[in-house]
Amino acid sequence: MLSTEGKEVNTGFNFENWWIGDVCSFVNQTPSLINTQFLENTTLLTITAKNHLDLLNKSQCFREYTYKLRSKATMASVLKLSELSESARTRYKVLLEKYPKIQQRVSQKQIASFLQITPEALSRLRKSETL
Repeated sequence: MLSTEGKEVNTGFNFENWWIGDVCSFVNQTPSLINTQFLENTTLLTITAKNHLDLLNKSQCFREYTYKLRSKATMASVLKLSELSESARTRYKVLLEKYPKIQQRVSQKQIASFLQITPEALSRLRKSETL
């Protein structure tokens, strides 16, 4: 996603066996404001809105799965919003607790963007954590 200043903003990380997408764009059949960037080799599966609707109509199991998936996505969004009020240090600690190996998989610039701080501020945070 781009900020109003035209800078890339990282809004999240997804790892193995995760679903990604812009639900609002998918449901409303409008262009997405979200860009997805794959940092590692990825197998991407897609579904059209029509096929998704057909599956929802035909499969109770798929309806239940979709409901659970959307519920989890909603909870994750609420959690993300609540974390924004925390300090950068706290957001960084929470990120490392959730994704202990993230520093081996994602650049510091991307982590800083996600935390909404500069790479320099992240460097200072990392340095203070190791002292």
